[in-house]
Amino acid sequence: MKILIAKGGKQIQVSDAMFPLLSKHKWHLDRQGYAYTRLRQHNVRLHHFVCPQQLGAGMCDHIDGDKLNNQTDNLRLVAQGRNNFNKKVFNPSGLPTGVKRKGDKFMARINFDKKEHYLGLYATAEEAHTVRLAAEERLYGQTKPE
Repeated sequence: MKILIAKGGKQIQVSDAMFPLLSKHKWHLDRQGYAYTRLRQHNVRLHHFVCPQQLGAGMCDHIDGDKLNNQTDNLRLVAQGRNNFNKKVFNPSGLPTGVKRKGDKFMARINFDKKEHYLGLYATAEEAHTVRLAAEERLYGQTKPE
């Protein structure tokens, strides 16, 4: 692993093999926290150098959720739904993602293939969350990184 330094001093992790190419550029962080450089008058995110996307092939996903970890083994091509699944969601209710209070019970639900799937009503938020995590594993192959 090698380190690139973005403007402002943030450290960006990259694979040894990609370092010679990536170190030729000046790196900045955008508002979402992704490293980018200017290339032919366009902003290009660092992970697109490492994990080039082909039309219709999916989106580049940071497996561990760390936008500054751009090592080859931390990036993968995934469908947009899987990539959206990894986003950290602000939940003002304080309940886990996919859990909603319904009267005196807690409803578990999950979105998959552009549809919301009802997973049942449970006595506690913890039970509903456990069911939600099992559905994530079944539908997406792994649970969201913490």
